[in-house]
Amino acid sequence: MNQDDVSLKILSDKSISVLEDSLKEYGMNILGGFHLEPDEAVSFARSNCTVAGLVVASHGRDMWRSFQASVFFKDQLPDSLDRWTRSVLEDLAIKTGSGLVLPFDRPFPPFQEWAKRASGISNSPLGILMHHEYGLWFGLRGVFLFEVKVENQAVNKLIQHRFDNEYPCDICIEKPCLSHCPVNAFDKTGLNVKACFSHLEKIVNFSSQPDCLSKGCAARDACPVGAHHKYCDEQLQFHMNSYYSGNA
Repeated sequence: MNQDDVSLKILSDKSISVLEDSLKEYGMNILGGFHLEPDEAVSFARSNCTVAGLVVASHGRDMWRSFQASVFFKDQLPDSLDRWTRSVLEDLAIKTGSGLVLPFDRPFPPFQEWAKRASGISNSPLGILMHHEYGLWFGLRGVFLFEVKVENQAVNKLIQHRFDNEYPCDICIEKPCLSHCPVNAFDKTGLNVKACFSHLEKIVNFSSQPDCLSKGCAARDACPVGAHHKYCDEQLQFHMNSYYSGNA
């Protein structure tokens, strides 16, 4: 989303409150905030404007319930979740006078790096971002952009904070996520996509087990952090089939 020379509204306690209340209705929340670097902000606001981004995430099953009730889920057209996300967040951006960046915008924004700066989270051994509360069961949905003033208390609460949560993977000795993939597609270098897709192809053609397409990634499921936020089976199947069909 390129918004050259756009005048963003100033971030305030009220705009944060409006976003938090509205996002909750859709099963989303503000993961944290960060300052955009000058070279990042230049595409979204005046060159003399200090810009903050508020990272929006979903976790667990709440967003899925809201998405399922939408026309986008029911119309059976491609990219249903992306279209629903854009519709919901664009309405909120208009409501609050903010800019908006989405993870499926082209060129792809550095969403994982922004999320790390906003909330202090890090990569798990699987390469997926690990949250201290939600574990691997959350997704990045968008970033709202606002002009900020240094003395703004709302910004201070969201951005000038300490990340004092213990990183779960540092104290996990057994690392079950690395041993539960049926084709050992994960190692310390990351994901072997070819091995992963070979297994998924066998599921489609020969009903191979375990059925990672309908039950979700076995390696992800093995992580004990935030297990109560795990997606429901239908949600897992939707995401896995989107992953497979988008890369097959």
